[in-house]
Amino acid sequence: MQHLLLGINTHINLDLAIAAAATAPGEKIHDLEHDFQRINDVIASLSQVIQDKLVKIWFPLKLLLMISNKKQDAILNFSMTNARKVSWANAVTLATLQGLPGYDKYILLIDKGVVEIGNGIMKPGIISKLLLKWVLLMESKNISDTIDTLNE
Repeated sequence: MQHLLLGINTHINLDLAIAAAATAPGEKIHDLEHDFQRINDVIASLSQVIQDKLVKIWFPLKLLLMISNKKQDAILNFSMTNARKVSWANAVTLATLQGLPGYDKYILLIDKGVVEIGNGIMKPGIISKLLLKWVLLMESKNISDTIDTLNE
């Protein structure tokens, strides 16, 4: 789960903004906004599929999902939507800065924020760390099988 979150963090909070700005530099960025925002709907629609795959990897998740009564969907979609809003703002800024001296500095600023979030994911607080140890004990140790399950 941590690896998945680390990848999502880097992709949404850094790569996506850079790719959008490179694809549509300057004022062209605004032509990309509808498609950029539409992806939130696609991501939200995949939430259940992802959860089903994660249950195959870590079976206690099924119990946790039943207890949470779908509240995790609202939290996940809210978090993803907010992260993508920040990514869009960064894409617009980068598209505007493209070719200017501040472009690279702005990417470094975004990167610093991504690293901070990543550090929080890798080194959670003591309570989360204890919960993650419990997860680690019950998850599959076969990385190849886990990847195959996610690719199904």
